[in-house]
Amino acid sequence: MSTNTTDEPSREMRDPTKDEYLELEKMLGAAEYELAADITAGNKALDDAVKTARERAASAIGDTRDSRSKRRG
Repeated sequence: MSTNTTDEPSREMRDPTKDEYLELEKMLGAAEYELAADITAGNKALDDAVKTARERAASAIGDTRDSRSKRRG
């Protein structure tokens, strides 16, 4: 005998696709994990690109200073 006092069946009984929901939740979790990994990789790639750009800029500034020093010297 059911302990449910309403005329509605329990959630498990009225939801025939419970396993489908669980499978979708697993897929969503995997997609979220993959997205987080992609974002992390993208952030690392961006950090590397910024670092390279800064190094090139510093090198160009150094080259410009060296060039000016040679003209003055």
